[in-house]
Amino acid sequence: MYEGIAQLKERWRKHGNPTKVRRCASLFVSPRGDLVAVASGNQITILQKVDEYQKPRGIFNCKSITSFRCGAWSETHDVLGVADDSDTIYLIRANGEEITRISKSHIKSSSPIVGLMVQDDVDLKKSCLCTFTIITADGLIHDIEISQDPSASVFSPLASRSGTMLKQSPQDMICLDYQPELSLFSIVSSAGSLQLTTNGLYSLALCWKSGNLALEVLVSTQFEGFFSIPKDYVGHITSPKVSISPQGRFVAALDMGGSLNTFKFDKEQRALSKCSYGEGNELHQGNKDSDKGNILVNGVIDFAWWSDDILAVAEMNGNITMINICTGAMLCKKDGTMYSLPLLERVPQMLGKLFLLETKPSVQNNESTKEIRESTFHLMECDRVSFHVSRPNLCDYHIFFSCFQTQFV
Repeated sequence: MYEGIAQLKERWRKHGNPTKVRRCASLFVSPRGDLVAVASGNQITILQKVDEYQKPRGIFNCKSITSFRCGAWSETHDVLGVADDSDTIYLIRANGEEITRISKSHIKSSSPIVGLMVQDDVDLKKSCLCTFTIITADGLIHDIEISQDPSASVFSPLASRSGTMLKQSPQDMICLDYQPELSLFSIVSSAGSLQLTTNGLYSLALCWKSGNLALEVLVSTQFEGFFSIPKDYVGHITSPKVSISPQGRFVAALDMGGSLNTFKFDKEQRALSKCSYGEGNELHQGNKDSDKGNILVNGVIDFAWWSDDILAVAEMNGNITMINICTGAMLCKKDGTMYSLPLLERVPQMLGKLFLLETKPSVQNNESTKEIRESTFHLMECDRVSFHVSRPNLCDYHIFFSCFQTQFV
């Protein structure tokens, strides 16, 4: 693993032009878990809680050869907004019907889209069904309004809000997370100069969403990682991810090399500090002299918050591990179940509830849309974990998945 990271660093220094990571699959869960969208290649399959996710409620197929990178649900209106690799936005009903799409040319920014969020506020004007907000890597914020008449859906850059940006807001954003209950963003971005970026230094910032949707930076810190991959790199690449814990006490950031960094947020002091795990800790992967002691674990493909202080971590080898974020203690798994290319996503408004998506490619190491579409997917729901303390700071546990396992191609 460390040789692979060194290879990434050396190649990035020689070739400074990064490429986008193409996702094999993505998982978009609505706030209460009533709707789940599985995006694979250029197809989105939508499942619903009412029938225990047993069969598709709708399927959306995009004619373009693409994959979907980020998305958000307006659960109030059963509308999904997603962005693809070309930064085209699609607004889709839960039955798979496309409402409208917005091309890159309609968004007044040359930077890529890094996030989508939904405004389901009750005080939105009555002429508008719902509003999606797009955030681009340059820190600009754009609004998409869907009118009450679906045939008249429009892209509306609101004069007072669309394109707003504060000068101190993060630039060159790579990935972000938004906690609507806390009005809090976590953003990973370039640390600034090209020299810093090539040395592997990146910035993690926490920002408030002010009333006019501008971003106000509360606190930021720098850390080492790999969030840009050179064009000629060959090897496993993890999709970068940052996520705030449900109550906002912690932030975790996953880089493209599979290293998971953890930070503690002190709201009163407006301080963001690295979680430190000593050399004697079983998960310590860093070196006290290299400022990497906050790397909780390496070889990670995805993660999600189980609770405010417990992370569920999907490893590249297919194992799912629970980790106590406060102590760094691993909650050891009792069974030996392994999952193929596992992805994790929590239900935003429910603690202790996760979805796991397992992908079994028909042909290994082939990322074409055709091969992705021909892969087999299993969607599983985790809503109960049994813990048993076997010795201090170490637990055995078993993840209980609901009886259904939705399988589709």
